[in-house]
Amino acid sequence: MDQAENGGNREQDEAIENEVPSGRSNLSWYASFIFPALAGTFGPIASAFSICSMIHPWIQPTSQGATNDPGKKALLIANAIQISVAIVANMVMVLNLARRIKFRIAQPIAISGWYISSFALAALVITASQLAHKQQPEYLWTQAYCYCIYAAVIYFFVASLLLISYLDYRRRHSRDDIRLAATTLRSLAFYTIIYLLHLFLGALVFSRLEGWAYLDGVYWAETTLLTIGLGDFAPTTTAGRALLFPYAILGIISLGLTLGAIRRLVLDRNRAMLHVRKLSKMRDRHLRKMNKTNNQDTVISTITGRQQLETLYNKMREIQSTAARQWHWTAMAVSLSTWLALWLVGAEIFMVCESPYQNWTYFDAVYFTFASLTTIGYGDLKPVSSFGRSFFVFWTLLAVPAVTILISNAEDTVMKVIHDTTNFLDNITLPRGLRDPRRDIKAMPVTLLFRKRSRNGTAKALQSVLNNRINQESSEGIPNTRRKYQATLIDEIIRVIHHLNEKPPPSYSFDQWMSFLGLLGGYERYKAHLNPQRYRNQDAHRSDEEWLEGQREEAEIYRLGVFGAESPLIGSREEVNWILSRLTETLKRELADMVMQEGP
Repeated sequence: MDQAENGGNREQDEAIENEVPSGRSNLSWYASFIFPALAGTFGPIASAFSICSMIHPWIQPTSQGATNDPGKKALLIANAIQISVAIVANMVMVLNLARRIKFRIAQPIAISGWYISSFALAALVITASQLAHKQQPEYLWTQAYCYCIYAAVIYFFVASLLLISYLDYRRRHSRDDIRLAATTLRSLAFYTIIYLLHLFLGALVFSRLEGWAYLDGVYWAETTLLTIGLGDFAPTTTAGRALLFPYAILGIISLGLTLGAIRRLVLDRNRAMLHVRKLSKMRDRHLRKMNKTNNQDTVISTITGRQQLETLYNKMREIQSTAARQWHWTAMAVSLSTWLALWLVGAEIFMVCESPYQNWTYFDAVYFTFASLTTIGYGDLKPVSSFGRSFFVFWTLLAVPAVTILISNAEDTVMKVIHDTTNFLDNITLPRGLRDPRRDIKAMPVTLLFRKRSRNGTAKALQSVLNNRINQESSEGIPNTRRKYQATLIDEIIRVIHHLNEKPPPSYSFDQWMSFLGLLGGYERYKAHLNPQRYRNQDAHRSDEEWLEGQREEAEIYRLGVFGAESPLIGSREEVNWILSRLTETLKRELADMVMQEGP
């Protein structure tokens, strides 16, 4: 891949990182990002289960003299064909994630391949059931048969997700290379494949060394890598025990990398995007409320002074804090509900599977699933049936990300509660003069938020703020030449860079925001604020179009800083990153203008 393409990929990655779904439905954003991520993760799992279904016969006769697995050859051939189709679909999906195949080409191939595999496996299951019922009066289904069922279900699930994603793409006509460009998505698919290879190849090696059936080896490998350790299978040979050291260490590392990718994708990305949407909805709610009250179609308020600007800023901070708090508790509730469903529904399935063999009650199953989910693994209860052991592998692969997300959300929520409690105690115990004044700000009138913008309202506000700043800092040497202005930009960039390493990133005050926004207008606009009388006289000679364009530029600076979809007060980017990006763009523009003016 050449340098230009690499640069393009980096730009695409940045675009997806900063995408703001405020104008899209939640389903549309899930379809364009989360659904392909799930498909890229579970597609290889389904293929691995398909291979497991070919390892052993599907039925085990219990009566003497019965034939072993009727129709085995025909079923094996059909299964091999569907696995080939599924592997092609998986390869296409991986190449799409790596941007080797375009979205609009890869999606139909992957969807068709996985639907074919799902229907083929379902047909094989039905055919095998009929043959076994006719020819084997007494038989037991093996783990291979169970894995076939799981593979058919997963194939249908991921194909349906991709179909929704593709239909959303066709409806919106959006760029496919942006939608699937995130590094975290590709990393998750890659780490999942590495973990599965380590799991199933390790099971093959240990089953040969220890004399286990291969699918029992898969069950042992899963309990080992997840550190559950039920104890029903354990290496007894010297070679097996020696090989356990590197196998377990590498497997746990691979699992950790996979969990890290899940956290980055589901928590960092998904939380940021849905938090942005929540924030935008709260802002739009204020807009609708204003329109009903004042009957005006507006986007930005009429702002005529520093006090109103500061009140507006504090209101946006209040909305930001409320949205963050609501999102924390919503995410916690969803992740906890998912974990409880895996725990309690999984217990019901284990009870059904094991009660004919071990007389498990529902409480026994609940106890076993809880000990497994928390990786306690006492080993006093363990599955012995074919359905129980195979479902344990499938269930734990689902439970791992659920537990990871639950723990991460619980950590974030607890930290949020501690932070809010500390602030509350500060307000009670500290003297009023030492408190953060923003904590005492009450809700501002809605009519101030989104009124119709006047011809010079925003300009007056910025003029007032910047003049005040100029008067306060005149003794420090306000930049009155272009080079001094550029030096000031560089100083601000250096100062903001130092903030990048702070945890958590700082939230700038109103005065700091106004200082940054004043610099972002460029030297000519900044110079106008330094000598307003001179440039007011110049404005008198400008045409109405030129004057309006200048007002629009100035209003745009403020809009992007506070109201715009790209603003960190509403968007997903941290304030430090947003400010640094805008300052560097402004400096680059200034230097480019100087080069053009100086000539060759």
